[in-house]
Amino acid sequence: MKVVLIETEGYGGDAIIEVGGERLKVRDAISSVDRPARSGPVAAARFDVVVADARGSQPKLGANPDRLTGLRHQWGWRYTGNGRVIGLDPVRIDLGILVLELPRSSDDEPLLGEFVSVAIDRISLASASR
Repeated sequence: MKVVLIETEGYGGDAIIEVGGERLKVRDAISSVDRPARSGPVAAARFDVVVADARGSQPKLGANPDRLTGLRHQWGWRYTGNGRVIGLDPVRIDLGILVLELPRSSDDEPLLGEFVSVAIDRISLASASR
């Protein structure tokens, strides 16, 4: 997966990236505290995703009857992720441009292969080399 940093406000701020031909607004976790990262390809990019139910409990998976795949921007770093469940321990959802790994497991075998929707509170761009 090729990730390109377009622009950033610096560590902890907004960053605009391109991945899979789509532009996303994410939290910058690759810049150093004193210097914003330079625009261009991001080596060893990884995404840290925060997903939580509005009540602060386990992330809730919603219905996705139209079998949509992808991210739909809500505001700030928030997105609605739509995709297919590809793993259960932990629950992993293929969103097309990235795979979302939830902080939970499931023993619900029929969930595997199902199309679901999940609210994403924040996506941070990090580097596996840090």
